[in-house]
Amino acid sequence: MALLGKHKRAKMYWRFTQLFKGIGKREIVLDETQKYVVKITKTIINKPDTEFFESATDCVIYIHWDHITIKVNYEDSKIIMMNGKYYYYFSLPVENVNEIVRRVRKVSSARSLQWESQFTKNTITNLESILGEVRGDK
Repeated sequence: MALLGKHKRAKMYWRFTQLFKGIGKREIVLDETQKYVVKITKTIINKPDTEFFESATDCVIYIHWDHITIKVNYEDSKIIMMNGKYYYYFSLPVENVNEIVRRVRKVSSARSLQWESQFTKNTITNLESILGEVRGDK
């Protein structure tokens, strides 16, 4: 048996991997209400005055903005949306709920870094004023 050249082996490997490329992936099809729920949730998450709370024991994330509260249960892949008068229950595919959870954690992390930066800046300002007092500059 003749040995194959490098190019031929690479081409055969590429063809082989292309055969199994789509296996295990499923197309997520959302109905109209689910699309709106995902869109509303993502929009509220990105607002700067949105508050988040994640319960470590219940696998629940609470998202609160204005008078709207969204409860994301990522164990059951359910979202409850409350607008002050009514509760709306939605069941979403796991992939969409996981994407929402990742987005909440990413935004929370970015806000945490921003607050940490502000805290450090304020600390340095306060320490400079203390140093001025110690030196007697007042």
